Amino acid sequence: MRAHDTLHVLCRKHGVPASYGRRLLPLLERAHAAPPEVRDRLVRLVELNLVREANRRRELASPVDDGAEQALVAVARALHRWIPPTWLDGLVDRPSS
Repeated sequence: MRAHDTLHVLCRKHGVPASYGRRLLPLLERAHAAPPEVRDRLVRLVELNLVREANRRRELASPVDDGAEQALVAVARALHRWIPPTWLDGLVDRPSS
């Protein structure tokens, strides 16, 4: 099996786009030319990287906790209507023109 094929199999296995995995292709090419024990370690390293990326993408895609989202919406609504008192004007540093 060629390095390119190995990469596509691993990307599909872990649900990571091949475009992400392409940057790991040189490592797999080196692995395919290496002795078996080195090849196995390099392939495991690539696979671990793909697993971490898959987990990262899942975390980013997971919905926000409903309670936290409701709290954020309530705070945003309160702040949206808030008009700061005039005495705060003297406390704010304004950039010089």
